[in-house]
Amino acid sequence: AFRATVTKRKMLRDLMLEPLKDIQNLYRAALLRKKAERGAAAPFFFGRLTELKRLSRSHRDFLSGSQYTDLIISGGIGSGKTYLLSHYMRNSGIKGTKVLELVCYEAERKIEYRVLSLLIGKMLKALKVDTKDLPESYRQILVYFFPFMFGKGAHDGQSDVKDGNLPFFELEELLSELFARLTARAKFVIVIDDIRYCDRMSFDFIQRVCKYHGRALFFISCHDSWLKEYLKTFDKNTLRNIDILELKNFRRDEVEAIASRRLKDPAPETVDALYKESGGNPLYLFEIINSLKDNKPVNNYKFIYLLENRLKTLSSYEQMALYISSAFFSDIMP
Repeated sequence: AFRATVTKRKMLRDLMLEPLKDIQNLYRAALLRKKAERGAAAPFFFGRLTELKRLSRSHRDFLSGSQYTDLIISGGIGSGKTYLLSHYMRNSGIKGTKVLELVCYEAERKIEYRVLSLLIGKMLKALKVDTKDLPESYRQILVYFFPFMFGKGAHDGQSDVKDGNLPFFELEELLSELFARLTARAKFVIVIDDIRYCDRMSFDFIQRVCKYHGRALFFISCHDSWLKEYLKTFDKNTLRNIDILELKNFRRDEVEAIASRRLKDPAPETVDALYKESGGNPLYLFEIINSLKDNKPVNNYKFIYLLENRLKTLSSYEQMALYISSAFFSDIMP
């Protein structure tokens, strides 16, 4: 019963949808199988000490009420933006804030208010606020844009709140008021992964509430090719409270340290080849190291191997989980 409850919470957290019993069981089986395969060993994490300290400082300053800055984690493909944030949030050990993690998907980019609906839903759940206890004005906008909060789903049942037809400026004002109301009840750390795929309406809202410094701490990841365009959306006063953490590729000495931990007594020429072929990119580097463990030479590594390896090594449980996920993102799988 406990495992079923945990699984249900995980699915609500990830999808903000009430899962069917069969899907809960399948999802739980996939999680348990993955945990068994991973074993008790902690995931390998190397470097980024400067970035981890910077995340921790902003987090602690925010919690204590001191002057703090929101952070944008910038880097190219495979630089470790997502993994850095995930590793920090799992291991920070800082209590007193409610952490909300959101992921922006390319397939959902054109769904207006998608990310904002997840954010508001997660805030209400974190505070254990029933929508019935909210003022009517807030309930009206929530049922109109986020109907899953009021029953079985967007297409099931009838709400006791009538659909609103509010002017845009009034809607924006009410959403901002609701955000302020919720952040006044707790300190929130809001982690948004890959902001470039955020829908436009949610994007504008996030940009706007970043001005309300002190109510929430934002950790946002952004592909470096899009960073300049993203920063243009902020006014100068808001930018004063935002710092950029740029993730660069590993240096040769860092590649050597990683190889020494992941491979048995790597020769200098092996380290040189690893650095040359990967360019110090964390994703490529670890994929090449994994190829070496399969007795494949470094210079035979191609980018396509990354895709092939990731798909071929999926277990039947993971393939089924991917298939379930594809039901929500039609562009992933027919």
